[in-house]
Amino acid sequence: MDDLDRILSTEIRLTPSPEFTITVMAAVHRRADAPPPLPFPWRRGALGGGLCLALTLGTLLLAALLPVVSGVAPSGGATGWTAGGAGAAAALLRARFVAWPPTAPALLLLSLAGSYLAIRLSLRPARE
Repeated sequence: MDDLDRILSTEIRLTPSPEFTITVMAAVHRRADAPPPLPFPWRRGALGGGLCLALTLGTLLLAALLPVVSGVAPSGGATGWTAGGAGAAAALLRARFVAWPPTAPALLLLSLAGSYLAIRLSLRPARE
């Protein structure tokens, strides 16, 4: 039997020191007594995301329909998204934004109110 077999065949009894055992058990008890971590507010996040999405879609819908409803035709010669590609689309958007001065404050207030509401909902204390 060589030295490696002799060393591996003998069983050495290892025991931790009492201080180590006490320290480990104290850490285990501290961890067990600690309150559980706070859960992530998925419902509030989904509510805020849905609210932002709804406000964005509503604003885009309002932007698309406003010239038609008010009778203001967009200037610039663009007839739609497909007339001339991206340049025509940019001209159409510029024309619609230029035609908005009376409604721009209302849209700004709408977006600010939506942002305020989303922040207030996210800062509300959670119900137990």
